[in-house]
Amino acid sequence: MAVTLHTTRGPLKLELECEQCPIASKNFLALCASGFYNGVVFHRVIPRLLVQGGSDPHGVGTVNKSIYGAPFEDEAPPSGGELLVRLAHRGVLATASAAPDQNGSQFLITLGALPGTAGVGTVFGRVIDGWETLQRIESSDTDPEVDRPVAPIAIESVTIHANPFAEMTQ
Repeated sequence: MAVTLHTTRGPLKLELECEQCPIASKNFLALCASGFYNGVVFHRVIPRLLVQGGSDPHGVGTVNKSIYGAPFEDEAPPSGGELLVRLAHRGVLATASAAPDQNGSQFLITLGALPGTAGVGTVFGRVIDGWETLQRIESSDTDPEVDRPVAPIAIESVTIHANPFAEMTQ
């Protein structure tokens, strides 16, 4: 299962772990299919750590919508050896939340090893193509006071290459 986020800095192709993380994957795919992410900006870029988006087109990071009508639970423990090992790599895709079991539309992509699991709910995918795009996003000028890009970096559209949940909703 893969999707491509077409951003103002180039395409990012993501592979989702639909079998291992069906709740987070279904939420992400449904939001992609509905056009929710179109025009949404990456509201947080911390070089060598992470890029975060999925909130709103204004880039303030306050929206965290879920297709389930409420925040959904983490599918992996917020701490533990396996999660820390997975977060030790560049290009890991995870839900981003302020507290455990508060997942919604916000997601992050690691730019390096995260020092812990704070703010991470479920690791549900990885970057498989578009490494140069990820580098361009990371090297964008950011306001260090708020970790926001000076010039907005937006998701223009999303291509879903295959959606294993599509037949379940018909």
